[in-house]
Amino acid sequence: MAGIIINEDFENFMASRPMEKMTEAGLKEQIDNYAGKQVEMIVFCGNGMRAMFDSHVFEPLWKDMEELPDGRLMFRGAEVTNDPLPVKNNAMNCKRLYENCKNPFKTRIDYARSKGIKAGASMRMNDVHWALKPDFLMHSDFWREHPELRRAAYQPTWTGQALDYARPEVRERSLALIREYLDRFDFDAIEVDWMRTPPHFKPGFEEQGLHFLNDFMRQVRLIADQAAEKSGHGVDVLVRVPTDPDTARRQGFDVVRWVKEKWVSHVTVTNFYATTDFDPPLELWRILLGNEVSLAAGMDINCRQNFNVPLGFRNTGDIIKGYAASFLHRGADKLYFFNHMDGNKSCMYDFNQFRNVLDCAGSIETVGPEKRRHVVTFDDTTAPGSPFKGPLLPLKVDAYNAEIRINVGGCTAERDAVIILAADKLNDLVKVRLNTVYCIKCAMPENFEKPLAKGSFGAWKIPADVLHDGDNVIEIESPAEEIYIDWCEILIQAKD
Repeated sequence: MAGIIINEDFENFMASRPMEKMTEAGLKEQIDNYAGKQVEMIVFCGNGMRAMFDSHVFEPLWKDMEELPDGRLMFRGAEVTNDPLPVKNNAMNCKRLYENCKNPFKTRIDYARSKGIKAGASMRMNDVHWALKPDFLMHSDFWREHPELRRAAYQPTWTGQALDYARPEVRERSLALIREYLDRFDFDAIEVDWMRTPPHFKPGFEEQGLHFLNDFMRQVRLIADQAAEKSGHGVDVLVRVPTDPDTARRQGFDVVRWVKEKWVSHVTVTNFYATTDFDPPLELWRILLGNEVSLAAGMDINCRQNFNVPLGFRNTGDIIKGYAASFLHRGADKLYFFNHMDGNKSCMYDFNQFRNVLDCAGSIETVGPEKRRHVVTFDDTTAPGSPFKGPLLPLKVDAYNAEIRINVGGCTAERDAVIILAADKLNDLVKVRLNTVYCIKCAMPENFEKPLAKGSFGAWKIPADVLHDGDNVIEIESPAEEIYIDWCEILIQAKD
């Protein structure tokens, strides 16, 4: 069951390429970029608040925009630019694509299948990019004209402006787009993406929301079954939900019920955006969901140890391999890549590294022997009003041992490995143990791609036969003075 699922962002193809690429050949060229040996499915996102295709349900992105002879683009009396998002490029190229290509989704579906890759549609259930800018081109007329349907319009936040799924008008409009995806296009799957953007109910009404979303997911399954009967092949239903099961339920997602009733066949658990969560409770999800559903672990592009670190450091190929080795070892069937886009340089650390990832990261057998970095990050999502677990780092260390647990997956026997720390004061008296055994201070590894972290970096070599599969515990003590650890990882060298 191992493999890789890629989410192709709703704006990536149009916003990151010149207008002459808005053709069938351009669409095929992009799929060639993703066609790694272990890519099982690409889910093509076709909407935010508006549709990125000629939808009959959501207005297309280019609706009501005016192209001026001098090249400017106008909407609601204001010029559309590529700041803060590449909206101008996206809108103009989206329109050109549908002028040049009779059916872009069909082109993508057919060509992906010719490469041995399934094609799905991913629907963003509540996209709120720049929701505090009411005249932003990406916003729908439905959202703009019905502020009473928002979950907390009084909040000066993006998420406060999200639509309230307790309202039948909101649910019916979303179901209509799902029907359109599966009626008009021969997809292999429909993904209901609840992670763009939670929460979906008024504060304090998430428990009542369980009923509404249960009925919603039941209807999605019926629509998918009708599409399967029409097409003659199965149509899977995928969902993206928060990493933590309790957080998921307290946001209105009764994922266990969805699986028990066979409304969904694939569950992706994931952070929202701040970072990839290095420690998702995959074992617990497997117990809750059983073995008949496909469980995927989600990865976003950012790699951060806490919210104090600015965005900017992306997952490198070695870091992705670290997540992969751990997630697959802990029970994930698949890896799910979000925001790892081929054309947008701000959303990819190094695409050549990512091409290598697509060829090896989807299987324990192939990723296990690779060089990999197991970094400490955090879960960035919580339910409204619930305690936030928060990042582990920065971690105060003094004469008493401070502990950090890292799961490194399998294939660790006879591997060279080091612990890498960054701290405000790394003096010679700082001691590091792994699994109770002292490690030896050593030089930093060659070609180490430094993350954004406070303080200086240091490395400690792990003695032979100390690192083991699964969970390992690092102990740090600083008898001379109090220090703060701001970065922690275990780097495992490639197997000889």
